[in-house]
Amino acid sequence: MNFISRIINKKYKNPLFLKLNDCLKRQYPEIVLKQAYYLFGTPCSQNTFFDIKNAIAKDELDLYILSTALYDVSVDNIELYLIETISNEFCIVILIAPFELYSQEEILDILPVFKINFKKDLIYSS
Repeated sequence: MNFISRIINKKYKNPLFLKLNDCLKRQYPEIVLKQAYYLFGTPCSQNTFFDIKNAIAKDELDLYILSTALYDVSVDNIELYLIETISNEFCIVILIAPFELYSQEEILDILPVFKINFKKDLIYSS
C-alpha cells in the first residue's frame, strides 16, 4: 500500500469518542460499545449534575438541552454521551471534563435509558 492510500484509508478517530473510550476503559472496562453518540456539554455548576439526572429520570432531557447553557471551554463542563452496548442496551454516560489540562476526565454516572428521542451526533460505530 502506498503512502497516499494509507493516508486516505487511515481510520479517523473522533476526539470526543477517544475521550469517552479512555474513560470507559479506565473506569468500566466491562462495557463494550456498539455505537456512541455525543449529546451535549454544559458548564458545571453546583446543581448541574442533579438537574441532568432529574431530567433523564423524568424523560425530559430534550427540554433540558434546550434550556441549558452551551459548552464553555474556560470552565469545567459536564458532557453527556449516549452509548449502545453490544447487548443492545442504551445508556447515558455523564462525564466531567475539567478545564485544567493536567486533570483527567471522569465518568460521574451511567444511567440506562429506554427512549432515545433527542438530538444526538454519532461519534462511533463498530
